[in-house]
Amino acid sequence: MLGRSNDNNDSQTSGVLIQYLKEISVYLQEINISRKTAILATAVLVLAGLLGVRYREEGTILTTSSKVGGRELPIYCVQTEEPKIALTFDAAWGNEDTEKIMEILKKHDVKVTFFMTGGWVDR
Repeated sequence: MLGRSNDNNDSQTSGVLIQYLKEISVYLQEINISRKTAILATAVLVLAGLLGVRYREEGTILTTSSKVGGRELPIYCVQTEEPKIALTFDAAWGNEDTEKIMEILKKHDVKVTFFMTGGWVDR
């Protein structure tokens, strides 16, 4: 069951996450993508980040996958002692922005996971 976190560190974590998202938003605007696309991308990132920080699954032991309707599905959240979120990037096309994104993440010592498709890796 999802519930609101009572952890006082969550507000600090949210603030740091919002700062990262602001920097990524500024970068998206600098590379001349449309304002509407930049706002939409930022809104999606903010919503995902805040939900990840504020809501957690309580009282459940999770395995690496579970069967739902006969299908194996990956686990996408786990309960931890510390407030944590996982940032992932799907690299499936174009790599023009990857270096700048990695610079921003390195500047703030943020660990992320990049998922790459075969075609992208070959580039």
